[in-house]
Amino acid sequence: MLSTGNQWTEIDLNKKSNTVIIGTNGAGKSTMLDALTFVLFNKPFRKINKSQLVNATNEKDCMVELDFTIGSVDWFIRRGIKPNVFEIHRNGQMMNQSSAANDQQKWLEQNVVKMNYKSFTQIVILGSSTFVPFMQLSGSNRREVIEDLLDIKIFSAMNNIIRDKIREKKDKVRTLELKKTSLKEKLEMQQNFMEEVEKRGKERIDSKKEKINSLIVDTEECIASNEWKEDDIQEHIKDQERFVGADKKLKELGNLKGKISNKAST
Repeated sequence: MLSTGNQWTEIDLNKKSNTVIIGTNGAGKSTMLDALTFVLFNKPFRKINKSQLVNATNEKDCMVELDFTIGSVDWFIRRGIKPNVFEIHRNGQMMNQSSAANDQQKWLEQNVVKMNYKSFTQIVILGSSTFVPFMQLSGSNRREVIEDLLDIKIFSAMNNIIRDKIREKKDKVRTLELKKTSLKEKLEMQQNFMEEVEKRGKERIDSKKEKINSLIVDTEECIASNEWKEDDIQEHIKDQERFVGADKKLKELGNLKGKISNKAST
């Protein structure tokens, strides 16, 4: 790895409470930081590509192993490049390797290290060449560091859940608003249709009323005309009766005249 070559370099940080590593430039002091960051997060500490961690002479078998204890659990992590190796051992037993490397890495950060790369390089490892002061970090990165430091990621998770629920509620409100608008338009259409039907019905009723009134007037005129004609007919009947009576009298007079003539001749 880097300038280490194909010889193992072992560093024990448990002998003393503080360990100082000194050496000339290029002796490999910063290599230890890159190795520690690489074995935990699969990334170099310095701003170089991961492939550049491999020793330029050997060009293979880049390997880092890390032993540490958390509480009563002993952990051992092995990570390598060319070939790619990633193993997590718990109390001497290698954990299941069936899941994808990314899933294993995520599990390691969340359940063992309990911090991500950004927080680790801001809290645990402070290198003069790559260290960015806390206040110069972006807002999201500062939040990540504080959450890892105070172990309050649960609040971010709750915040994300609340945001999702708010988004769902907004979507439901938007959907209900669309339904409301649609129902309102349908209601207006129904009201307009009912008003149109009512208007047409009223016009038809008014038209029928006019016809009925006209027929009533015509009927009254016909009745009045019939009454006048009936009176006229009665007058004619009376005249006819008078003429019939006069005709009878004329016949009687004619008969009487004939009788008188017969008597005169005898």
